[in-house]
Amino acid sequence: MARLVANLAVTDIDRRALGIAPILEEHMKRVNGWSDRQLAEAIERAYEVWEQRCEWNWTVDLSWLEESGYVYV
Repeated sequence: MARLVANLAVTDIDRRALGIAPILEEHMKRVNGWSDRQLAEAIERAYEVWEQRCEWNWTVDLSWLEESGYVYV
């Protein structure tokens, strides 16, 4: 659930541009039993987490893919 909320928050501008944000927001409210206020609070918290995580320089270790024989670009 947290991932879905974070994804909703981080790409909110794209979703609004496509006109699907209201559909996703209604889905989130229905699935989680949230009110409009609870949804707004969850999105706000997700933005805060996203901003904190943007402070870090992230790296991804994909060596296990090579070791398994997968090729990635």
